[in-house]
Amino acid sequence: MEWILPLERINLRSVLSTGGKAARLGALLQAGFNVPGGFVITADAFQLHHPVLLEEPPPPPILTSAFRTALAEAFQGHFAADEQVAVRSSAIDEDGAGMSFAGQHATYYYITADRLEQAVIDCWRSLWSPAAQAYRQVWDQAMHPMAVIVQRLVRAERSGVCFSRDPLDPVPGTVVIEASWGLGAALVDGRVQPDRLKVNESGAIVELQIGDKQVMVPASLPDPTQSRLDPVPEHLRTAPVLTDREAIALHEATEQIEVLFDQPVDVEWAWDARGLHILQARPITSVAAPPVIDQRLVLFKPVAENFSEPMTPMSVDLFASILPRVGRFVRGRLYLDFDAVKPLLPVKASDAELVDILLLRRTPEKLSLSFPRFLASSGLGVVAWLGFGTFWARSARVSPDALEQLFVPWLKQLSDESPLPVSAFMRRAFFGRSPFAPVWQFILQLNISAGRYFLLLGFLRELIARFAPRFNLELLGDLVHNDADMWSKRMVADVTSLARIASESADSHEALSAHQLVEKVRMLSPEHPFLVALGRFLTRFGHRGPREIDLSTPRWREDVTPLLIMVRNQMLHGTTNEDDRYARHLVARDQLRKAMPSALMRRAAALLLRRIRYFMTLRENTRHYHTMVFDAVRTRLLATEHELRSENKLNCAGDIFFLRWHEVESLRTGRVEAREISTLIRERRIAHLRETRALPPETFGIRLPKSKTPDDANTLAGQCACGGDVIGIARIVLRSDQAHDLKPGEIMIAPYTDLTWTPLFPSLAGIVVGIGSYLSHAGTIAREYRVPCLVDVKGCIEKVPDGQRIRLNASEGYVELLHDLDEPVDETEGESDELPPITTMDSARKIALDLIEAYK
Repeated sequence: MEWILPLERINLRSVLSTGGKAARLGALLQAGFNVPGGFVITADAFQLHHPVLLEEPPPPPILTSAFRTALAEAFQGHFAADEQVAVRSSAIDEDGAGMSFAGQHATYYYITADRLEQAVIDCWRSLWSPAAQAYRQVWDQAMHPMAVIVQRLVRAERSGVCFSRDPLDPVPGTVVIEASWGLGAALVDGRVQPDRLKVNESGAIVELQIGDKQVMVPASLPDPTQSRLDPVPEHLRTAPVLTDREAIALHEATEQIEVLFDQPVDVEWAWDARGLHILQARPITSVAAPPVIDQRLVLFKPVAENFSEPMTPMSVDLFASILPRVGRFVRGRLYLDFDAVKPLLPVKASDAELVDILLLRRTPEKLSLSFPRFLASSGLGVVAWLGFGTFWARSARVSPDALEQLFVPWLKQLSDESPLPVSAFMRRAFFGRSPFAPVWQFILQLNISAGRYFLLLGFLRELIARFAPRFNLELLGDLVHNDADMWSKRMVADVTSLARIASESADSHEALSAHQLVEKVRMLSPEHPFLVALGRFLTRFGHRGPREIDLSTPRWREDVTPLLIMVRNQMLHGTTNEDDRYARHLVARDQLRKAMPSALMRRAAALLLRRIRYFMTLRENTRHYHTMVFDAVRTRLLATEHELRSENKLNCAGDIFFLRWHEVESLRTGRVEAREISTLIRERRIAHLRETRALPPETFGIRLPKSKTPDDANTLAGQCACGGDVIGIARIVLRSDQAHDLKPGEIMIAPYTDLTWTPLFPSLAGIVVGIGSYLSHAGTIAREYRVPCLVDVKGCIEKVPDGQRIRLNASEGYVELLHDLDEPVDETEGESDELPPITTMDSARKIALDLIEAYK
């Protein structure tokens, strides 16, 4: 019976006494990999102190004197007297091919000789942790003894995990790497959004997603009682963790480890001043099974197209309390109940065609009325009109000034004075004090009702097609151009103004050009013109921010870094000359007048245009105001979290967003223990990080025909949101604050967009978005700036290389990868002989000036 074994004496045959984790580390060490040295406390030592393995946790064991002596001698033989080590579990059933127990048992860092005995006991006792017991219940497994690894602590500057096969798309030879700053605990616990790379079998990086790495576990911890989470320095948050050479080295090491164990592996690694260290290697367990859904569901596109990642549990809980009961959240994404919505559509269509309609993808070419559904939907329509018809009519006459002059003070007063709990506060803020409250109090409903402009746009298109067939529908975006004062356009103008003010002063230009730009900007004088202008901007837009629909995301007022990066990019790269959109509008209007001889039809078109512009403005502006509610709710949640952290009931910033509101109330009142909540938060953080790695399924439980893939592998199909045909350089931008390399005249490839992306649009040659629709933010703003835009382009992030020369033909709905100097685009194709095209901005401006003179 051996209680302690050096790692170099262990191999895969030792698994029954040392556990799977230790056995694989020993095998790696013997194969020549750089594994931190140390020793293993075997399962024999565990059984010495736990002769009977009970399901219920026993009292802490009292270590025998002989074992204490052996433990002290092992420490002295392997480490310096004052050295800190890592103490890690290695249960006999841990890190198997079927079960990994990843993160279910304990790991302790920064352990010194005087704290080693307690760390070993705590590691043993994690066998009975609620997480580990729940894990065994799911897998219906018995309990097994635990070995413990004591290893030299790697002072990691960078760390992460590698998968020799992508768990979501297991292509041989493609290695997935996730990387973050500091020790790996923050990544393993799901507390950090890591960089994510894919390296193919030839060693080329084919995908790179830079995470916003807000926290890290530092390499050393002078005070063991302090929090082990430190903020990442601002200039490193969105900086790549690995160089290309280091990523390729990890790819090679992971491939070699897969060969060594003859199976796909999940490898934990760390990089310090001495090089790469392998901390763990285990078989890749199967991906989490898809949820069992007893309904037919369709993804709710208006949310997904603004936020492709899953919502956190708190956001799900609070949003579910205010949304109509026509759907449900599945793993953080909102879905519509297909069978509940289907009777509301009074048309004859297949399930596949109805799914396309609900996904705002396309309308079938031939739709016929279904009389039974028409009667049912008409009845429901009458009921809906009785309940909401008045609001529908009132929302058609909301003054833009009313929202700023009435809604903003009302929300501030509600926030300052209301004693309501968070969930009730959110309902009050969105539904007003009563059904008879002024219409401006129903800010979310206003936003939804403003979506009717899409229907009016369809009527206008049909009117033009029938009574003005010579009119070029490519000019429809110019025709409906809205010169109203949208908040999104104000924001673009203000960001441009900030960039101009920064460039006019040497010290502000230098501050924004520095790596540590936030710290440098803070060093400017409070009276500096840039800081004064920045303060005004945050007063108006401080409640906005990237991914603002989720309550867990910091706003610009809390974290100004993304905003300053956006200003810096515009300051350094500038913008193209802004189109004279009003000139284009006048040209389009004049061409419609010529193409539509009927004065009555022209008046009908003018009425439709006024209503379309009104509702387009209302839809964009109400987004600005309902995000104020999100900000107010987040502020209340953060205050509650601060209270719970001061009482040691929550551990880390952001923990509250991984609870539901009733769980927070139970924690506050003591009905649930902090330790139980801590385990729950950790499990949900890990699950949330796992879900962010994959795009959501568009449907559940609906049989759909396989979608047609383009015959040409170099072509991707999508939905036109703003017409146009351009050739340019593709630039991958995963987040609005990561557009460092995006230059004017390039084509932006993005997974989604929201309002915070708006300042990027005016200078672009084109936009390609992975998820979206004609009604999405990308489509609405692209039409305003007349930028060709293609949405709902599946695989655009993965299949379009950064820097690739592409052709974006948004009008015909495709993106083409160009590998040689193809012939230039035929700009005259499909144009009418009688209505001359607008070929340059100069000609548009000249025609417009002539029209203005004529109108005078």
